[in-house]
Amino acid sequence: RVHGGTIAVFWGLEQGGTRHSATLVGHTRSVSDLDWSLSNEVLLSASLDKTMRMWATATQQCLRIFYLKSEAFCCRLHPLNNNMLVFGSLDRKISVVNGSTGKDMDKKASATAPPTALCFDQNGTELYVGDGNGMIFGYRI
Repeated sequence: RVHGGTIAVFWGLEQGGTRHSATLVGHTRSVSDLDWSLSNEVLLSASLDKTMRMWATATQQCLRIFYLKSEAFCCRLHPLNNNMLVFGSLDRKISVVNGSTGKDMDKKASATAPPTALCFDQNGTELYVGDGNGMIFGYRI
């Protein structure tokens, strides 16, 4: 659940699971996308406040803020390397960022309209991008 830039996260609700929750506060505008790490210990969020944030769900702390040039519509953690983050923004850019340093990894692409969805294949070698024009593009990572 997202309200006014605050993220309320619930997990472990399956049968017999322990219910966990976290409230992650920091974004100043709407949160547009979320992605969990493989271990479920880290959550990545994209926001219209021109930031992407990496959260430690156990401590509810923001681990890193990535300041962007445009509103972020979508984000993904690489399925095998949680240090590789991808985001799509209003300026139609798809950028790959090093999660430890916050630096661009010089792997950029663009869509015909702002990207609205990102998805890796299971090996993390291809990235699929959906955009606002209904197009889907594939990129080798």
